[in-house]
Amino acid sequence: MKFKGWVMRRFLSLLFVLFSFVLSIYATEVGRALEVILPDGYTLNTETYLSKDSVFITENGEVHPFETSNISLPEAKHPYTKAVFFYAKVDSFQKGKVKVENYKDLKIYLDGKEVKNNSDIALTTGKHRFLLVFFVKAGVSANVKIELKDIDCTITSDIKKHIDHNDYIDFWYPYYFTVSDDGENVAVVVSKRDKKGKRKVETDLFLNNDFSHFLAFEGFKNPVFSGNDCLIMLKGKDIYSLDLDSLELKKVFSSEKPVSNLSVSEDGNIIYFLVSDTFKGKKRDYEILTHLYEKTPFYKTKKALFSVSIDGKTLRKIEDPAYIDAYTVGFNKVVIFKSKLIDSYPWAKTVVIEKDLTYLKERKIGEYNIGSENPVGNPVFFDKNTVFFTAQKEEYNEKKPANYYDNCLYSLSLESGKLTPIAKDKKFTTGIDIIYAYQTSNTLQKLDNSIAFIATEEGKGEVYVYNVENSEIKKIEKPKNLLTTGFKITDNGNYFIASDFNHFPALYRGDKRLFVFEPQSLQKRIVLSPYDFYKFKSKTGYEINNYLIYPANYDKNKKYPLIVFYYGGVVPCGNPFHPVFQYLSNNGYFVFLTTPRGAVGKGEKFAAEHCNEWGEKSAADLIEATEWICSQVKSIDKEKLGAYSGSYGGFLANTLAYKTTLFKALVSEYGISNIASYWGGGYWGYLYGMTALHGSYPWNAKSVYVDKSPLFNADKVKTPLLLMHGTSDVNVPTIESDQFFTALKVLGKDCVYIRFFNEDHGMKGKFSNWIAQENFLVAWFDKYLKGESGYWDYLMEKNRDKIKHTPFKDYFNYNGEGK
Repeated sequence: MKFKGWVMRRFLSLLFVLFSFVLSIYATEVGRALEVILPDGYTLNTETYLSKDSVFITENGEVHPFETSNISLPEAKHPYTKAVFFYAKVDSFQKGKVKVENYKDLKIYLDGKEVKNNSDIALTTGKHRFLLVFFVKAGVSANVKIELKDIDCTITSDIKKHIDHNDYIDFWYPYYFTVSDDGENVAVVVSKRDKKGKRKVETDLFLNNDFSHFLAFEGFKNPVFSGNDCLIMLKGKDIYSLDLDSLELKKVFSSEKPVSNLSVSEDGNIIYFLVSDTFKGKKRDYEILTHLYEKTPFYKTKKALFSVSIDGKTLRKIEDPAYIDAYTVGFNKVVIFKSKLIDSYPWAKTVVIEKDLTYLKERKIGEYNIGSENPVGNPVFFDKNTVFFTAQKEEYNEKKPANYYDNCLYSLSLESGKLTPIAKDKKFTTGIDIIYAYQTSNTLQKLDNSIAFIATEEGKGEVYVYNVENSEIKKIEKPKNLLTTGFKITDNGNYFIASDFNHFPALYRGDKRLFVFEPQSLQKRIVLSPYDFYKFKSKTGYEINNYLIYPANYDKNKKYPLIVFYYGGVVPCGNPFHPVFQYLSNNGYFVFLTTPRGAVGKGEKFAAEHCNEWGEKSAADLIEATEWICSQVKSIDKEKLGAYSGSYGGFLANTLAYKTTLFKALVSEYGISNIASYWGGGYWGYLYGMTALHGSYPWNAKSVYVDKSPLFNADKVKTPLLLMHGTSDVNVPTIESDQFFTALKVLGKDCVYIRFFNEDHGMKGKFSNWIAQENFLVAWFDKYLKGESGYWDYLMEKNRDKIKHTPFKDYFNYNGEGK
């Protein structure tokens, strides 16, 4: 059986490598934009070239701006196609036309999208790919003239380019991975996009340490190894098992309701999972709220715990529907962490129960104040009497300010119910909690006599091992200088997923890179801008961490504008790969990321500075950090500084607009303007308020709710401000931008407000909205930091409704002559 499985895997490996080789050759010759259906009788000449007989001239005689080109289409006996391929590089937004004379039977592609001959085109800063496909009939020849009219650009055939929005659709994002205990097999859940931008997932399986290829299972997620010979996965509402020897895929169980949180018993014979059940009542014209938690969008959804045998024959319900946050199975019992919603501070309790798996006899372990705002996560058994998990370092206490997003490791005695915090005094916070860094593995892993865990420290992902016997904590070596987001320790080495600003996400074993999670075609053409890490001691005595990404094609003898990105809330900035920073770099900007006071991962004292500060401390740190980096890097143009962020960061953008004139333009994405309406208006405000508004309420802290709200300081705003918000945002309701926009326009301030219909918090539900959001962002900064309003004016003209009323004659038989 094992020999047959080995032969099949080798055959699939060879087939995959051969297919990849042929595909890469075809893609290289034709270019990824060539997606045409050839007419009957035509053959494809895959020679893609910048014609050697082309002549590039301009009105002033210079060679590099491209105006006209002459292409020869030779006569042939049979119909054929000729593909002409080139890049046009522009240094600023350009509008013009693409025009082909002397030949009509062709298709023109600009950045992969078909455009009509002699049509208007718009080119944003950077390189743009042109592909012209000529359909030539037998016996026909022609000298074709190509013209890019009114466009000042540089022509090249070099495919190397920096990131722009045309590349976004090609990015792959690993967001979870796991490894078999022997380290021989790796399963990674990868998120991709189809041609329309719709997100899809697949589980990629790497077998027998051969990382030159993988097997892809489209639509599958939540992989869990059962021993070293079987992989359990979820597709939709169905659970599957995959035999790793025969590669036979079997459906184990089909559910009528959503399934999540797969796990497997120690012997591999039982699969455990949660089933979500959302109550759907009668359709009504109103609803009645009697409890505070009924404001939340999730209170009608509960989860039940089930098990099913690996052969799918025995299904068992273990726990009735409840607000289950997490569970762990071992030693013939299950420990379940549930939220008990209450109508007083802290609005929920964490209840822990234990059930034996023979008779399902239940025993309550305890009730704790540790998970209302930031639920308990990733419990694992250490022995039959001890469970480890992660939770906030401090229990809720209205009288003691604390940042409840700052986590540590806990051990829980199942005999006594005693909770013991571990490494509470350390700088790190357990789990990955970094802007644009998505945790790609479980937080905890049980080893022989230790618990391994991943943590956020100084904006980096670190892996530690806690020795339960002697309480020692040691750091595990990981890929150097990269941000690690996931790990798995095995007998065959330590595995990581890691990236940084100029390294794509990749799978590593130790320091060895095994597989890069981006298609080869993208890796070959993309150039990533470099960055530096800076740290300085602020006036308050804290060390502030900063990253500076350089503009594309950086020239130290030139001056460049700078865009500051931050969050300012409880989450620090790190250095994970994310295309937006490279996109801003491509547009000619320095990108500066800084972490002001209040973020986790630098110790409890630093994190607790977030309580009740609301722009007082974080804004001061942002201003100081920006002024400091300008003093360190002479290529930064100090007169051309901008800043942006979202959510609490959007609040800070609104705050900076009236606190300083350092920035010449600001962008607030789904930001808060009125602390009181945010606290009570959305479902999340009062919960987040347990940290950010510790002990403060509208009736006892007007100095916070009024004095620190941008709305009540709107008359002091001096900086041009762009507001962007989703109309379906239930975290920070749209009214936060609505009322600030109203105030600023009443006051005659320079402000534009863009509402994204049906978008929730983050405004990235629809791919086209994500791209539009960043287009407006760059165009706004171009206008105010570069003095180039062309792109902004183009977007305004293109995307605003042109109100034109239909003449009444269509309705009243009016002939226009008064008859």
